[in-house]
Amino acid sequence: LKHEKHAYIFQEDFLYRIEKIIYNANSLVSNQTEERNRLLGAAVLLLLHEILYQRFTAYDNDDSMPEGSHWLHKLHMLVQSIDFPYYTVKDLCNKLGYSRMQLNRLFHTHFGQTPIDYLTDCKMHHAKNLLKNTDMKIINIAEASGYASVTQFQKNFKKKYGVSPTQYRKKS
Repeated sequence: LKHEKHAYIFQEDFLYRIEKIIYNANSLVSNQTEERNRLLGAAVLLLLHEILYQRFTAYDNDDSMPEGSHWLHKLHMLVQSIDFPYYTVKDLCNKLGYSRMQLNRLFHTHFGQTPIDYLTDCKMHHAKNLLKNTDMKIINIAEASGYASVTQFQKNFKKKYGVSPTQYRKKS
């Protein structure tokens, strides 16, 4: 979403949630105006929340970006790509143009974590959204989240969220 000289970069799952809410609102019959308005209001509030408080990346152009923020913009663009769940730290180094040591320093400075922890968090966030918003099988979610092993996926998910993927889905 672009506004004058700014760009707002949204996660694909966020846009999917907004589309789902709007679809549900449009699916209501004509006498359910109050429910339709409630759903559309929820979509607007989610959008405003995302713009104001969440993954906001503003930039003018490459010449006017603050020194050192190019890599953050590149990273945000990579996160949006469909194959991001399959990225390794080596892939990030290659795509961002930094050595492993440089990347570790940048991630510690900006995110307070290592690149591998960042990648794992992104995979888990993606998996959590798939569990919540789809009826995909756990094995397919593990694969879509970049895991070759469903066992490793379940272990990482439980470590991160304190419940198994199946338990999380039931609670959602």
